Amino acid sequence: MPFEKQCNELVELVKEASSCVDVQVKNFEQQIKDEKLKEIMKFFTENVGEYKDLINFDGIYNERWLNVTYKMEQIEKDIMHIFAKTKTDLGVIDTQFTDENINKQVKMSYFNNISDTNVLTLAILEGNKIIENNKKIEELRQKEQDSQNVSKNDEKMTTCTQNQGEVAQKITNNAPNSENFNEELLTIDFTIKVTRTQMEELKRFLTTNGITPIRGISNDDVELIVNKIEEEIQEFREECDGDLRGLLYSVHKILNQISDKGVKETVKIIKGIQE
Repeated sequence: MPFEKQCNELVELVKEASSCVDVQVKNFEQQIKDEKLKEIMKFFTENVGEYKDLINFDGIYNERWLNVTYKMEQIEKDIMHIFAKTKTDLGVIDTQFTDENINKQVKMSYFNNISDTNVLTLAILEGNKIIENNKKIEELRQKEQDSQNVSKNDEKMTTCTQNQGEVAQKITNNAPNSENFNEELLTIDFTIKVTRTQMEELKRFLTTNGITPIRGISNDDVELIVNKIEEEIQEFREECDGDLRGLLYSVHKILNQISDKGVKETVKIIKGIQE
């Protein structure tokens, strides 16, 4: 066998042996990494505490931890530092963002970026952005509300103008005209109990319909009527032989006037007679 061929065969045998050893070494190293990863995850799970549902292991995982030169003691310090920093950072967030809804959104942003070394700065920037957006939304909402109020005021003014026109038309329609002057005017005396508001509404109704209220019965009106009746009685007494029917007629006449025309008209009639 030629020497060169023997050398080539020997080289191939060495390569196969080296490749086999290399595979075994890599498998061994991977096994060590897998075991180390399990140990790291176990430590994380045992110490994550209140952040169990907030901090994901994959979010804080550092590939350097699996290096042979990176000791488990240092890895544990790294993980505990993350937990301590998280607690401090959340305290800062609670102090700076007191609004409950904004606070929750800022913390959500924090945990989503917890692997970033500037996670707190990013969370605060996100919180300020939320506040600024809320202000813009509120300004737009206020502008829209103001616009709606202006529209409502315009509608109210239009309605008010229309109502004023209708009232004016009603007053015109109900105002006395030449035909109504021929109708007999009647006087109605009555007493009612009303509130001040109802009294004002009654006045407006009377004014709108062209009805002029007459001042109520005064003590002088009552005294005048009583005096008139007493005069009739006194005259009867002085005449002595006067006919009683005449006295009754006079008194009855006064009472009929009160019944038919009202107290105020009766007072006017009596005053006219006296004058």
